[in-house]
Amino acid sequence: MLKVCYIDASLRDDTGHFANMCRAVTGELRSRGHQVDIYANKHLTPELQVELKATALIQHHQQDQLMANDQGNFKLAMESLLCDLQVIWQSQIYDLIYINSVLPPQFAAEVRRRRYISGPIRFQTCTACVH
Repeated sequence: MLKVCYIDASLRDDTGHFANMCRAVTGELRSRGHQVDIYANKHLTPELQVELKATALIQHHQQDQLMANDQGNFKLAMESLLCDLQVIWQSQIYDLIYINSVLPPQFAAEVRRRRYISGPIRFQTCTACVH
């Protein structure tokens, strides 16, 4: 059995592909007996929190103005998700980190987080829907 961390900063309601992607991926993992923790946008609807058994945590939605393409916003977006990842990592150790709908600042945050880990890395990171 794997411990899987599913992260989607854009998952906050039932619009778009975010909720359906989460249902499909996490449903399949759970049906195979894996433990899956879902971390979504801090504005995740209460209905989806219950349905998906998800935690509303990630500070910034990827498509917000914060994610504009200038260097300052890139760094702020990266640091924001890095803080969220540190909170997640303190609560649980995972075998697989699955980051859905990743943009460059989120990818950079995960790469940067991995650099802080002392000792051998015992988990894998998977990204999907790279924009």
